[in-house]
Amino acid sequence: MCGIFGALRLKGNFNEENWHQFKNLTDMVEYRGPDGSGYYSADDRSGSEHIKDSFNLFYGHRRLSIIDLSSQGKQPMSKGDLVITFNGEIYNYLELRSELKALGCTFETVTDTEVILKLYEKFGANGFAKMNGMWAFAIYDKTNHKVVLSRDRFSEKPIFYYQDSEDFYFSSEIKQLLPLV
Repeated sequence: MCGIFGALRLKGNFNEENWHQFKNLTDMVEYRGPDGSGYYSADDRSGSEHIKDSFNLFYGHRRLSIIDLSSQGKQPMSKGDLVITFNGEIYNYLELRSELKALGCTFETVTDTEVILKLYEKFGANGFAKMNGMWAFAIYDKTNHKVVLSRDRFSEKPIFYYQDSEDFYFSSEIKQLLPLV
């Protein structure tokens, strides 16, 4: 059980004060992921990454290590033009990994997280239909300038969200969103 949080500014940019607020909202669910944390911010309009003072996208992650205990499983995970923050487990990731390898994909980790990214890379959001498990995640697709959210069919791993005229937020728990409403 990991904890995720994300923010997307639709018009303009967030600032350093927002960055610290989003980090705190991510860490609010530290008990969901006591094995580590990670934060990613970017200005999708300029292509700048890992900035704190002027950004329009933020991903936060609290990690509970289950499948890949190494640092290679750290999130948010970036591979090529995709960035993901993921909570859950893909039960058939080994089968999907084999299928993707047969299609020419190569892997750098042994995580189910990377399998999700490769599925999206090959099949777009339609690839998620191949997954069995419980999940909630967001993928930032830099090439197409979009964020894709997905959750499992039975909402075992919920993803809460809030949107107003300027911002879109998502999280593992609703209490992470309440300070923003």
